[in-house]
Amino acid sequence: MGKIVRVSSPASGHRASQTFPVNLPDFEREHVKDVGFMTCMTLVLMCNYAQTGHLGGPLAYTPFCVASHLVGPENGGLRFDYRRPKHPYSDKFMLAGGHNAPSTYAMWMIMGEALNRKFDSTGNNKYKMD
Repeated sequence: MGKIVRVSSPASGHRASQTFPVNLPDFEREHVKDVGFMTCMTLVLMCNYAQTGHLGGPLAYTPFCVASHLVGPENGGLRFDYRRPKHPYSDKFMLAGGHNAPSTYAMWMIMGEALNRKFDSTGNNKYKMD
């Protein structure tokens, strides 16, 4: 089994944070790191193309964004199907810091491309985007 990762989230009504141990297998840790790196690079390319230079917020937000979408609900992540975002039983993803939205868009681009490539290589409909 992989290392235990400490994830902190703001405690309700307090300035302190609560710590939750998350145990990810090594292969999943590497997967999350790889997607995080690709998200950062995609974000940099998007902002360079748009000629905007303020990447501090989105780059800092990327690890949280990637982890919340990929680690799964059993480890504190979202119960969310990227292929069907309006499914009634999905967790709702609400981003309060709008300037961090490019990080989410970059990650969704990577997830969509990964699903399209998997569908093209396997023909399995579970990877098909609606």
